[in-house]
Amino acid sequence: MIEGFNFWMPNCFTPNTDNLNEIFIPKGTGWVEKNYRFEIFNRWGKRIFNTADPFKGWDGVAGDKIYDCSNIYYWRVTVTDNIDEIHEMKGHVLLLR
Repeated sequence: MIEGFNFWMPNCFTPNTDNLNEIFIPKGTGWVEKNYRFEIFNRWGKRIFNTADPFKGWDGVAGDKIYDCSNIYYWRVTVTDNIDEIHEMKGHVLLLR
């Protein structure tokens, strides 16, 4: 039996060192690691976070810059399901501190 493809992404997160909701990361089932890409963009379209590791999420920091609280960021995730179909998901997230 093949596990069905499901995708879930929160619409806000709070990287404020209280150990609750610190990392912004997609969740789901029926994925494989092949072709995975997770990107975050600021409101001007500049990519500020990028990973090919499906276990790595965004903590609101890029390099040495802590990004603004109460601001909207845009995300794009490319993921391959277990029947080798590629899915591209897009949306936005509110960062709250």
